[in-house]
Amino acid sequence: MQIGSLFIPSFPAWAFLQAEGHGAPLAVIGSGRVIAACRTSRRSGIEPGMSGERVKSLCPDVRLRIRSAELETAAWEEVVHSVNGITPFIEKSRPPFLYFRPDDLPVARALTETLSVHGGVAPHRAAAQLAALRAAPGNMLVVSPRNLDGFLDRFAVERIAEIGFEEDTVELLHHFGYATLGAVKKLSLRHLKAQFGNDGERLFKMLHPEKEPPIPLFRESRVIRQGYEFDDPCREPREILPVLEYLVCQAAEILRPEYCQRLRLVAKGYRNRANATAFRILPEPIGNLPGLLRAAVRLLHAVLSPGLEVESLALELGALRHMKSAQVPLFKERPSVFTAVRAVHRRFPEMVQRAAVQPDVLFSEDEMRLDPFPEKEPPRRKRKRPR
Repeated sequence: MQIGSLFIPSFPAWAFLQAEGHGAPLAVIGSGRVIAACRTSRRSGIEPGMSGERVKSLCPDVRLRIRSAELETAAWEEVVHSVNGITPFIEKSRPPFLYFRPDDLPVARALTETLSVHGGVAPHRAAAQLAALRAAPGNMLVVSPRNLDGFLDRFAVERIAEIGFEEDTVELLHHFGYATLGAVKKLSLRHLKAQFGNDGERLFKMLHPEKEPPIPLFRESRVIRQGYEFDDPCREPREILPVLEYLVCQAAEILRPEYCQRLRLVAKGYRNRANATAFRILPEPIGNLPGLLRAAVRLLHAVLSPGLEVESLALELGALRHMKSAQVPLFKERPSVFTAVRAVHRRFPEMVQRAAVQPDVLFSEDEMRLDPFPEKEPPRRKRKRPR
């Protein structure tokens, strides 16, 4: 049985690109430092760990964005939804790796190219992960069982730092003369654990996987779907737009009082013509009718093409949530609010908590968790002094 894997490097930056589109270089900031950057930014010398000031000095045109858990959840849900369109067998996981059963390899290759991500197929999960890591953007690298040893013989140990191994482990492997994973595979568990500790044990299990369970049947997250079938095929936007407005109104009524951050529109072609699909990740969750309608109209213009006769139209709202988290921006905009809440926290310890978005949960009521109130004050915004 073959296992498929998709890999999206610098996923926080990739999520913003899906919402805002490609253009100027983009970097994502967390705790005042770069945590992810797109390929264009990395070519300009921007690396994780740099400060915002350093990034601006290297690339004045760069778009700096604060990391958004909501946006990443919506973008990942769209990736999972796209994979679910080609196979019902997907393993629930978190970015940047997704595992699935590639029932139709050419279709899986086409999806990898459409999403512009890295894909890999191999006999087990760890090898599929390594294959995706080695693949070029928009390509899928297939490693057959008989070619697995040769693949590991050519896989440089430097790359394992990208999947969470310590830099010290990589340096020690080189120091002892193990330049490829093929050479490391010949070592015993006792040897690896004695020299490299927990990383050595993890490396052994990755190269010598035990019998793995099959990829489970995927359970889709809750979405809102509305559809309409035309009596006669339509090709003009003026004929389809009233129907789209009706679908948006119906979906918005069901959505209330929730918010959504992902829209997908599917136009089914007449006489078995291929469906036209467009999706959009929204920068912020929205729940109002005008905002949903504007986003849906943009998708309609994206799916319509010359000669396409639309037989039916389907609208989907995803990445649903019950509230918009706004506490962190509030503290940054109004430091005095943070000071007041902290004073209450000090007088009544452990009584004050704040909500945090928790992605990849099974039930929507578990999406928000309560964390202890932080003792440290968030960085204040610098105000320009009048000259």
